[in-house]
Amino acid sequence: MARNTKTGKTERINRQPKKEKDSIEMTGVVTDKLPDTRFKVKLDNMKKPDGTEVVIIGHISGRMRKNYIRILPGDHVVVEISPYDTSKGRIIFRDTKPIQAKDLNRGEENIAAEDA
Repeated sequence: MARNTKTGKTERINRQPKKEKDSIEMTGVVTDKLPDTRFKVKLDNMKKPDGTEVVIIGHISGRMRKNYIRILPGDHVVVEISPYDTSKGRIIFRDTKPIQAKDLNRGEENIAAEDA
């Protein structure tokens, strides 16, 4: 809020729109529960150059916390990772079943092929 010098009224300042997300969304499985609503998440389809699994520390997003969404070890989650620190992330979605690639890319061609 800012005061207009001509009229003396308080007006809202128009902020510039937020930039596009600079984050990476990955799917993974919760392996361990840690203190302070943090979890160890093993990322799907990601391996280090030496062949070991990639495990990051994820915390619950504010919206999930607000709606009391519980996360347990074994749940499949979507994690938003910052490109600046790839060892930490924010859990933004929980699903008890794995998210299949075919469910994400269901086009009209796939539906027509299933009906035939």
